[in-house]
Amino acid sequence: MDSVKVGVTQRKGRSYLWWRDPITRNVRYKVCKNENKTDIEIQRRQLERQLQDRQHDQFLIHRTKTISSHIAEYKAHLIASGVGDARIRTAIPQLERIVEDAGLRFLSDITETKIASAIASMRCLPHRKDGNMDGQTLLSQRSRNHYRQIFRSFCRWLVRDRRLPVDPVLGLQNEKVVQERHARTELTSKEFGKLIETAQKSDRKIEGLSGEERCRLYHLAFLTGLRKKEIAMLTKRSFALTVKTPTVTIEASEAKAKRRDVLPLHPALVEMLRPCVGKLHNGEPLFPGLAHKKGWKMIKLDLKDAGLPYEVDGKFRDLHAVRHSFISNLWRTGANAELVRRLARHADLRMTVKYSHSSLDEQAAAIEKLPNVSSQQEEDD
Repeated sequence: MDSVKVGVTQRKGRSYLWWRDPITRNVRYKVCKNENKTDIEIQRRQLERQLQDRQHDQFLIHRTKTISSHIAEYKAHLIASGVGDARIRTAIPQLERIVEDAGLRFLSDITETKIASAIASMRCLPHRKDGNMDGQTLLSQRSRNHYRQIFRSFCRWLVRDRRLPVDPVLGLQNEKVVQERHARTELTSKEFGKLIETAQKSDRKIEGLSGEERCRLYHLAFLTGLRKKEIAMLTKRSFALTVKTPTVTIEASEAKAKRRDVLPLHPALVEMLRPCVGKLHNGEPLFPGLAHKKGWKMIKLDLKDAGLPYEVDGKFRDLHAVRHSFISNLWRTGANAELVRRLARHADLRMTVKYSHSSLDEQAAAIEKLPNVSSQQEEDD
């Protein structure tokens, strides 16, 4: 790249400094502060030195590009890195929303204050695309932290890819989550039996799923502990139903922990799945479009029809609460802690414990099994 040269020209009786932009190759002009020849020469040399220093700045070409173009290249980077489609479909729109709310156009516009203020004022998106945001509630603490994490990941990539010299949001911290937005509680085996019986007899569709399909969905969640998004990605290839130990496989790109897991299946679940899985074409999901359906709405209406409460003591029993039931039932089988953690597919046993529930009767039964020291003392006497 040729060195930038600054010249002097006269336009409409005024002196101007001019040069050719090294990036766009367009001619640029700057009016001189006065008409004194000595001062003009000093200004010309100063500007030429500044432009030459700027020309050698390795980050110059990236600073002149809009943030939207950087986001597009970041998306291409995620795809090339093998990041799952579901994560990309979530991360990129959220990243674009932060940029729009913060009023950012170039990388130089990014500041920690702007990002923190934009995220802190975000509201839940309306269900309809043309809905008004004014009446919507603020995002939960967990959701705001998720937005912060996405933007921090983007900025770290900018630094790694030599687009920025330093991370502009290095000090952006997560909020301390005081309380879980939707505390959940389990469904007992008796309640779950009543739920699936009601769903199976139902003759109406909820979120596009018939009663039989919802019954199959609930059964699969109850006996595997899979999350809704993981169930949504299951295809014929995910199942091995004809082998000695039938299994379901969650690919790393589809799992929350980004780890490939192979789980054994309950015999009753195998019998239920075999007919419908056999009818699937290659690549066809077991539950089409489930990722975008409201799982809480399905189970809430089915619970209502079954005469069971959706909320108990401020805790909800949505589709994810069925995963709580799965983990709690594993403990009741007497399985050791490591086995329960692995079947729950948690990296940390402490998370598994959070998903575990016990009733007052179970706690009382455990207390009754403690040795009676006083009666033992009487026998010794």
